[in-house]
Amino acid sequence: MRIGNGERQVVAESHLDLDWSAYAEEIGRRVAAVRELRNVSQTELANVAGLSRSMLQNIERSRSSPKESDGNPSIRKLYEIAQALGVPVGVLLPGGVPRAEYRSTAEASWSELKVELADVVGRHPLPDAVRPSDRVS
Repeated sequence: MRIGNGERQVVAESHLDLDWSAYAEEIGRRVAAVRELRNVSQTELANVAGLSRSMLQNIERSRSSPKESDGNPSIRKLYEIAQALGVPVGVLLPGGVPRAEYRSTAEASWSELKVELADVVGRHPLPDAVRPSDRVS
């Protein structure tokens, strides 16, 4: 809403027309990709980040509940995951605005993004508190 001339005027809020499901999917894909690049199991990452394994699975699958609704991890949880993986939190956050065309753009550039993620992961050591695993899914 915008206030003007003492009256309330309703202004179209274009920022509300966002495709959060596509954005949540990319967050989940990024978390899973970095975790796999680190050879860290879901159980290990969840333990170190202070999450339940099911919560981490829901984030990676972009689900916030068993009812299959869009995932919406808090900024705090993303920071905890990033810290446990030893990467800046920005690595887990997609760039751009999650508009309707976001999903197709993200899908098209995913293979390039995986290469970029591998580069970033290679520049940051895995924290000592996290144990790599041979069994990573």
